[in-house]
Amino acid sequence: MLRLAIAAGEPIRPGSLEQALQTSRPTINRALRELLAAGFLEKLGDGRSTRYVATEAAKAALGASPSATHSPAGPALLQWSPATMPLIETLRAPLRTRTPVGYESSFVGSYIPNQSSLLPSQLAADLFNAGRSRDQLPAGTYVREVLEQLLIDLSWSSSRLEGNNKSLPDTKALFAHAEQEGPLDEDT
Repeated sequence: MLRLAIAAGEPIRPGSLEQALQTSRPTINRALRELLAAGFLEKLGDGRSTRYVATEAAKAALGASPSATHSPAGPALLQWSPATMPLIETLRAPLRTRTPVGYESSFVGSYIPNQSSLLPSQLAADLFNAGRSRDQLPAGTYVREVLEQLLIDLSWSSSRLEGNNKSLPDTKALFAHAEQEGPLDEDT
């Protein structure tokens, strides 16, 4: 995006970047915000007349980078492998120029849920692992934590309205251990 802004030689519109990079407007806007925050772009105007111009810091950063001589490969600034480029070019072609194809009926007929796969098992496992965050919790963990806290807060607040003298930590302990240390009292 910076290379395009520098190559334009004049303030550039977000729509021009969207067309040149063949990516969505939200992606362009997110990248523009990041480049503005980093001081690589300067915003001129507002609304429909908004334009962006590369700063001297951007020119210096790109001039010092080893990849300053070539433009980004493929759409959305992703680096595609050489084997993938023919597929990317096919996908860039207008729909009316593509050869229509149907689905493989034998695959659908012989498909066994949770057993059949289009990908080799090792590749599927590698893609699964690459898509996960290192510290990602199992599905539902965050929701469970929020609901547990909500249950404790609602119980404690309801009990307080009824005149209960238990503190919030006591209520948490009661839910955590499902029992109270010591003898039971009327509030418990």
